[in-house]
Amino acid sequence: MLVKKRHLAILAVAAGIGLPAGVALRGTWEDRAAPQAFVARSATSPSEQASPVHSAIASTPAPHVAPRANASTPTAYDAPRLIVQPARWPLVGADLPTLIRSQGVLVSGVVTASRTLLLPDPETGELDDVYTVSTISVKRVVSVGGAQLPGEIDVIQDGGLKEDSLFQVEGDPLLVVGAEYVLILDPPAADKKFFTGLPFGRTQVAADGNAKSVDPLWADTALASAVAGRDAQQAENTLFELAQTVGLR
Repeated sequence: MLVKKRHLAILAVAAGIGLPAGVALRGTWEDRAAPQAFVARSATSPSEQASPVHSAIASTPAPHVAPRANASTPTAYDAPRLIVQPARWPLVGADLPTLIRSQGVLVSGVVTASRTLLLPDPETGELDDVYTVSTISVKRVVSVGGAQLPGEIDVIQDGGLKEDSLFQVEGDPLLVVGAEYVLILDPPAADKKFFTGLPFGRTQVAADGNAKSVDPLWADTALASAVAGRDAQQAENTLFELAQTVGLR
């Protein structure tokens, strides 16, 4: 079983990508039941992989994954094992206006692409640290100072698909290609290019057309309470109206 300690504060500085203010991840990667998924990957460079698997991951674990002769070579019938890292997040108990003001950007849009980014381990220099970058086609946006955003933005998350394993931070499932979200985001600094966000500052359009939290862990948070029982468009309107009352435009 692969168990690897993560030092994200060091990684964020070394990689120059930035992470949400105050994020404190603790613990080690832990094996969990593998999600049922269709694995199909094409490498575009030694440090970047296209990840269509993100759009195929289901919420239910696979009842069985057949053994294979060469464990290092995934096939189209493999389900990657899920490896989860426990996390401690800032602002979990914050009210919604505080959460929106602290991050500074509210976006709605659809995820159009996702790729895996492998970065050097600061201790070994090997391409061993995995992140996922999701491209979002922006439908609607408000921000502090009314700053304009491009039509597409990239959001980075810790974790992703690497070889035959899917790494994920607890409570922070990877964005799904084709899914529609409303996200409270922290914009990148001038010398960085990726947006970041807290998982409890994110809603997804569910199959029934309603807004939902991205993980059951956040069912009692301020955002989940604000959108509970509302269809996705109504929930989106509510969040954007609130954002405007706290100074975003």
